[in-house]
Amino acid sequence: MSAAKIPSKSGNVTKPWVKEALSTELLYGDGKPHWSNATKQSEARRERVKAVRFLLKHAFVKPDLRYIAEELNHCSPGNRCHCAVCPECGRALQRFFVSECKPLLANGSAHVVSIIDSKMSNREDLSRFSPSGLINRVKSILRKNGVKLAAGGIDLSYNQDKIGKFESHWCAHLWLILPDSNRISWEPALREANPPSDSVPRPIKIMKWDGRDEALAYALKTTFKRRVSVHQKKMSSGVPQRNTSEQDLRVAERIPLYQYLDSAGLHARVFLLGARPTMTDHGFSIVKLDL
Repeated sequence: MSAAKIPSKSGNVTKPWVKEALSTELLYGDGKPHWSNATKQSEARRERVKAVRFLLKHAFVKPDLRYIAEELNHCSPGNRCHCAVCPECGRALQRFFVSECKPLLANGSAHVVSIIDSKMSNREDLSRFSPSGLINRVKSILRKNGVKLAAGGIDLSYNQDKIGKFESHWCAHLWLILPDSNRISWEPALREANPPSDSVPRPIKIMKWDGRDEALAYALKTTFKRRVSVHQKKMSSGVPQRNTSEQDLRVAERIPLYQYLDSAGLHARVFLLGARPTMTDHGFSIVKLDL
């Protein structure tokens, strides 16, 4: 029998559809879907325990962290916390997303689109970032340019420049998969709406989707990084170039990230256009809308 869940004073907001989606323990196991480098159930459990320890360690500075720790500590089969900080629940939603969205997108040619929105993505204070604002702005651009189906999610990173070329900031990076029809319209519209800058030299990247699960899984990955821009010169030509080094987040970044994720909820990072989670005759699924 699982332990009784302690009432929480954290900001965790769980949408009903998330509870429905994660109502089966199969998503917390190691069955299908499979992809390379996918997190195992045992690894997610260990990460949850480590997160609880971290939250309790720093609760003397930020008392609200204790309530998040309580939620994660009592997450167990039949008593899931559905907290966006929880590595086990985040992994389960990721697996649900991959299982449900792949059949919707696998018929025909599709592209992976990476978007750093010039108006919505970058914030010095993470609490000022609106995931719904970012999602709605991109949806509006895509709809106006003939896109009827897209699925993806929001990744968060803390971005710095080694020589201070731009101010350190949080970056919300939208990762989508969508059919390549009407690309002649939606690609220039996205590029026009999101011009390059010093902090984001390539705000739009488009790659052919090879159909593998990894690209869908990346949209809702459960690990977040510090990205440090490093300036170098090419050995052959001496031409300046910029590379990005991925590092672990520091304590000063992990605390606001955990607070933000808890208040935003698991649903906040999910992007669906032309599809929605709903109950069907075969169970709870993500279904394509008739537009």
